[in-house]
Amino acid sequence: MLVIATATIPLAAAALLGGVWLAAALAAFAVAALLAATWTVGWRTWPRSEVGVGRRLGTAPADIEASVAKGDPAAPLRIGVLGDIQNGISELADVLDAMRAAHVDFVLQLGDAANAGLPGRYAVLRRMFETHAPGIPVIAVPGNHDVGREWRHDVWRAWVGRPAWRLDVRGWRLVGLDDASGAVSAESMDLLAAVAREPPAACGTILIAHRPLAAPSDAGARDVPATGRGRSPRWASCRR
Repeated sequence: MLVIATATIPLAAAALLGGVWLAAALAAFAVAALLAATWTVGWRTWPRSEVGVGRRLGTAPADIEASVAKGDPAAPLRIGVLGDIQNGISELADVLDAMRAAHVDFVLQLGDAANAGLPGRYAVLRRMFETHAPGIPVIAVPGNHDVGREWRHDVWRAWVGRPAWRLDVRGWRLVGLDDASGAVSAESMDLLAAVAREPPAACGTILIAHRPLAAPSDAGARDVPATGRGRSPRWASCRR
């Protein structure tokens, strides 16, 4: 009887351990299924198209510059920064409410505004911004989900704005670049070259881009003069 009990203990332990691994595997499968379902719901429930663009989600850089210029020049520049939104619409509402309460000067979106660059997705995003952050300008660079293999830049241009841009506000220079397809676009490289030929911004230059993880490190690279030559930034006037 003792021999049987001794032999049964490791078998029971093995069965218990196997049950733990099985439970862990089922839990992992459930999480993966939930994520896949969320992605599918986001894909299927958002309208794929909408007749007419109407109002763009994005704001022209010149309009943002004019809006910031109307404010108190001694006040700190407040930029609300948003990463990947994709299907996180409910979370976006909370973040925009917080940005509105913080009185940001404008919102900077860093790409992957939608999980697929289709007109209906941007129509939903535009509604969210107009509802939860009315009157706050928005500027963005495209991400790989915005201009992926099946979608082109024309949708982004029509619904959001130019994929490469420059913004000069209170001594800071922000340069939005388009490398969402892997290689840095020719438009972006030309913009960088033009910026490099000018005197540096008083406070500094910030480059914004959405680099796909799968993109090679040297994709689209070519020699461009370094920005910021000529004089040192006046940091004392930029700390506010």
